[in-house]
Amino acid sequence: MLNAPIAVRRVLDRLARDTDRAGSRVGLVIRRLHAPIPRIHAMSAPASPAAARRTAVARRDRRVSLRAIGTTSIALRHRVVSLATERRGAPLLAVALLAVASILSQMPAAAAGGTGGTNGPGVAYNPRIASVNIDGPDTGQVDPSAIAAGTTPTTDVVAGAAADAGSWTLVDGSLIKPISADSTVSDISGQVRTYVVKSGDTLSGIASRFGLSLMTIWWANKLTSTDTLHVGQKLQIPPVDGVLYHVQTGDTVITIARKFHASASEIRTYNGLTGDTVVIGQEVMVPDGHGAPVPTATPTPDTQTASAPSAPSAPSVGSQAVGAPCTSCSYSGSMVWPVPGGWISQYYWWGHPALDIAAPYGDPVLAAAAGVVTFAGWRNNGGGYQVWMSHGNNLYTTYNHMSAVTVAVGEHLSAGQQVGRIGMTGDATGPHCHFEVWIGPIWAGGTRVNPLNYLSH
Repeated sequence: MLNAPIAVRRVLDRLARDTDRAGSRVGLVIRRLHAPIPRIHAMSAPASPAAARRTAVARRDRRVSLRAIGTTSIALRHRVVSLATERRGAPLLAVALLAVASILSQMPAAAAGGTGGTNGPGVAYNPRIASVNIDGPDTGQVDPSAIAAGTTPTTDVVAGAAADAGSWTLVDGSLIKPISADSTVSDISGQVRTYVVKSGDTLSGIASRFGLSLMTIWWANKLTSTDTLHVGQKLQIPPVDGVLYHVQTGDTVITIARKFHASASEIRTYNGLTGDTVVIGQEVMVPDGHGAPVPTATPTPDTQTASAPSAPSAPSVGSQAVGAPCTSCSYSGSMVWPVPGGWISQYYWWGHPALDIAAPYGDPVLAAAAGVVTFAGWRNNGGGYQVWMSHGNNLYTTYNHMSAVTVAVGEHLSAGQQVGRIGMTGDATGPHCHFEVWIGPIWAGGTRVNPLNYLSH
């Protein structure tokens, strides 16, 4: 733009020279028109007077037309020259030339390549491209490959254009490099920890270490037995109590909540879901959900019989036989605490003639005193899976709501030997052991007393 006056003067000088040459050629034409037309002597007989008059008129009209053209050209030449030399005309002509040059500079340059369009062949061109670099600093250097391709990389972000680091954007905001759509889904897999089983570990101990219930780890790892842990085994540790679930075909938040007896709104909130739709394979946490219970071991009958042949026959309670009481046992002293690490969740009172000892699901339940197992299995009395023991001196104990029974009828046990595992079978609201002490046969004329009177704990 700064060199525009010089360019304008050069154009005006060129135009003046061209008009001078054009004027000279026009003058030569006019002089030739004024020259007398040579008479043509025909070889034939002279034309008639009428034909001669027509010829004379045609020649006169031709001279008049050519004279008018010459006069107009001379006038145009003088006008252009005077416009170029006038002070008012030169700026106007310069502005016009600059406008034409500006328009031509904005037009795309022709280049080789394929052409096409919806209305016939078009014009191929090299678009001006801006390199968007959001993360890195602007080095101010130009990529040689971009220069060779006719592009001008910059670090400016085109207003209104969606771009990411390293993308190429046209100056009109069009994106050449497409951005991949975000197809990620909400997933809590990053919150799930992994624990490697060490020597001496138990499932209940691992659960207690992470502040979770035993069943949460049981469901997360699809275990089949509490005694199947081995050193080096990797366990998934969910972030909260509940069920860690992988979405299957046909699942929705509603169906998952129903399946695990949980709240659909809590599932949405914890997993960051905005609706009921989930994706197959997505890992979600079902807070406070409940899966399948721990399979209960079926007690195997013991071939060992009562030590005394004169022992009374086993009484029958309902449809299930109860083993004979221990005649060789002689209880004395005090009982050991039947649930190591457990705490009292409900004391003995007239409406609850027992002691509830809460503990993590699956923790061991021990015999409170030495004696013989008189019953081991399920009963429909609200106690679920339970074990009864006879300790001599007409004293008996029961252990109820267990998730597993590990003894059989007729076994002789020492104080502190395991009889089962903590559970919540029968009428229970949580994992605990419902511990009873009886004076007299259990459910056959005996009476329940306060266990705290016998426990040394």
